[in-house]
Amino acid sequence: MAELAVQLGTVRTQRLVWGTIPPPSALPLVRGIDWVSDGYYRFYARPWSRARFNPRHSPHLTGGEMRAVDGAVEVYNAAVVAAVERARANGHDWRVADVAGLYRRVAVLTGDDPDRKAFLPPALARLKPEYSGRFFVSDDLGRLEGGFFSLDGVSPTGVGQGLIAREYLRALADPAAAVPVPKVDFDALLPRDDLMRNPPALTRATVSVLAMMRRTTEPWSLRVLAIIGRAGGRGLAFAARFLLPAVLAAAVVLLVLGRDRVLDAGIAAVAGVALGVRLLTISVPARRDRAFDRLADRWGPAAPTAYAISTLVIAVLFATARPTYSTSSAWPR
Repeated sequence: MAELAVQLGTVRTQRLVWGTIPPPSALPLVRGIDWVSDGYYRFYARPWSRARFNPRHSPHLTGGEMRAVDGAVEVYNAAVVAAVERARANGHDWRVADVAGLYRRVAVLTGDDPDRKAFLPPALARLKPEYSGRFFVSDDLGRLEGGFFSLDGVSPTGVGQGLIAREYLRALADPAAAVPVPKVDFDALLPRDDLMRNPPALTRATVSVLAMMRRTTEPWSLRVLAIIGRAGGRGLAFAARFLLPAVLAAAVVLLVLGRDRVLDAGIAAVAGVALGVRLLTISVPARRDRAFDRLADRWGPAAPTAYAISTLVIAVLFATARPTYSTSSAWPR
């Protein structure tokens, strides 16, 4: 930081504005779960995590880890402010744009915030649904939540960039200057923001699917594994976790090499039970949500494809492995 400040000090410019870095906890890419009174949540998970979040299975950061990350950012921002103060003491007209403060303010922005109208420009304050820093969600009727951040949960939208530009313009403002610093025209900027003007229709549906498909293991199997783990230790639980995939893999090999009626019946029974469990899981909303929540945690964006392919494989096994009452063990024609 000191070396960078020295190099910038050689630049011939009338004014120089440094922007602070926003804290990661203010980004909607991470969703706080279980509020703690010290200003942080107990856990930080993916934005589609729901109340069924389980710290044993769901990827997450703890509140302490998020404090450490924010602390590192605060140390950097403090170094920026100190560098600017030293430069000003040496006669340079350096200033600080409080971008970090803007992000922190947007992160807690709500519809009943008493300072909402004072903070937001009128063009954004009158938006319905309310403009906020939440994860951007929309459907075929338009925007439902968010507005400051774009679909990745990190980058600001065009209007959000306008608010950042406003912070830099405020830092540049000088009441004694003959020429005033221009202001951001949000009434003109808002119609030019494609995401705000024409939000995608499937954002809400996509977030819902990701929320449902967080894990692959059905709830009943997790309970069985928990019982096995308590009874026989982690070794048995580990073996049980990989038993069904091993059986299915062996069944595929045997299907290719040849089968008899007994093997057909066994494969059909296993595939039928697995397929029935999946159909039952999908048909009951509560079970479906829990099962799909677990799927996305393990497979991420590939979760829908992985679940569909695995279900299709089970269905094919069930359809092709039904016992044939012939004396031949060859593949039925």
